[in-house]
Amino acid sequence: MINWTKHSIAAGLVTLALLLSFSACTKENPQPQEKAIGFSHTGSDEWNIAGNTRSDDTQMAVRLDFGVYAFLLDKIDDTVPEYSPDGSTVIYMDNVNVTHNGTKYDYSPTRYWPGNSHWVQFFAYHPYSINEKTGCSVGINGGKPMIAYTNDASTDLMASAPDMLKGDYYETVILPFKHILSYVQIKQGNLPDGVSITSVSLSGIRNKGNFNLAEMKWDSPATPSVSDYSITPGQPYHMMPHQLGSDAILNVQTSDGASYSNDISVWKWEQGKKYIYTLNIEVTPANRYEVVIGMEENIYSDEGNVTVDDRADNV
Repeated sequence: MINWTKHSIAAGLVTLALLLSFSACTKENPQPQEKAIGFSHTGSDEWNIAGNTRSDDTQMAVRLDFGVYAFLLDKIDDTVPEYSPDGSTVIYMDNVNVTHNGTKYDYSPTRYWPGNSHWVQFFAYHPYSINEKTGCSVGINGGKPMIAYTNDASTDLMASAPDMLKGDYYETVILPFKHILSYVQIKQGNLPDGVSITSVSLSGIRNKGNFNLAEMKWDSPATPSVSDYSITPGQPYHMMPHQLGSDAILNVQTSDGASYSNDISVWKWEQGKKYIYTLNIEVTPANRYEVVIGMEENIYSDEGNVTVDDRADNV
């Protein structure tokens, strides 16, 4: 027979109360491993053609490597604030490289949700490798992450600025990536019999800029830096968004030894849009050949053709 004393009964009741309390606590307040910040994204490094899908655009899970910034803001109430850094803003993730390990998105060191006394603002960009490119850097200026970029015309630069989240969000952060350069393609069109285009180049094209991730837009320098670009007809190029200047010229050479120069200062490339130009060489009323440029522009979306929402693929 077991003898239950008052002390043992009291101790048992205290133990039971602690167990119930611990169980309730762990259910309502997840342990650290359950509060790690994880990432996924929408958008891809493919471009959508309005009304059609290119044959090489397949519906697939695109894994992007990206850099992430996160800032903590004091939470006053449930009204979602606009991001405006001040003295209380804390840098929580500073240009962290996030990669996909084959199972989930991963980064180090792991960051945890700060709790309901804060708001969290995330910013991201792709590819992270631009940190290694000559003339490029990513950093914080006045509390806002900035990309100082020198364009090589081959990198599809993307960025994301999702809505601000509560510090006790506890779910995967979905980053809606958007293309922030302009997709430019110059194609060969109708040419005289026996004539082909041998060389295409653009001169006086803006090649540098600063992108504000907090505002998701490029700066507009008073005196922009410009460069020349050699173009392969039919190949896509990622160019700086801008209104081309008075010195912007399209140069074309053909197999019969002729050279053509066209003023393209009227061209305007907007952020996240796609432009296709077709070069046709036609006979003028004066019986001379000239390059006539056919244009298709502003008909494409700034989102990728492949929409990715890997909510299960998180840290």
